[in-house]
Amino acid sequence: KIRTQAESRSKHHQPAISQKNATMVLLDEILSEAGFSDSAIADVKAGKLHQGGSLDAASDKELSVKLAFHVKAKLKNSKEIFLDSPKKREYDPTVESLGMIAEDGGDGSLDDFKEINLTNEKVMDKLYKKAAPGSDLNLSKDEIAMFKKCSSHNQIENCLRQVLLDRFRAYKKNGLAGIAPY
Repeated sequence: KIRTQAESRSKHHQPAISQKNATMVLLDEILSEAGFSDSAIADVKAGKLHQGGSLDAASDKELSVKLAFHVKAKLKNSKEIFLDSPKKREYDPTVESLGMIAEDGGDGSLDDFKEINLTNEKVMDKLYKKAAPGSDLNLSKDEIAMFKKCSSHNQIENCLRQVLLDRFRAYKKNGLAGIAPY
């Protein structure tokens, strides 16, 4: 889109805008369409994180917010910034790890979730084995039944990995409509 705008202007003998300015114009359009005010857009351009407020949630169990920030990095570096930087814990100390699912663009595998480990085994085991509809775990009836069949911590972790893989695949195939209600 940026190239098209610049080429279009030059064809009509108007001065072409620079790549940097074209990017900022596109940024303005995207943030404006997302509901950010002019002052919020200026904050983002100045390198600030802007919390755009709450969005309509799909249910009363979901938290939806919109954030905007400008990362001054080439897109190829984004993975390292978001996944490999040790600073991610400074931003959110509840984050224990991040990873890619189906990095090759495929359907994913259990191997994508191999690093997921539940700490505090006794508490987590009890929490998952006693899960019920409407609980904080946000599990569907079928997922709850899967956890109730587990008899060890290892089985619970493996079950969680399977649930996450199944959800990823369902979302990839059908979006939110593919996720079983919980």
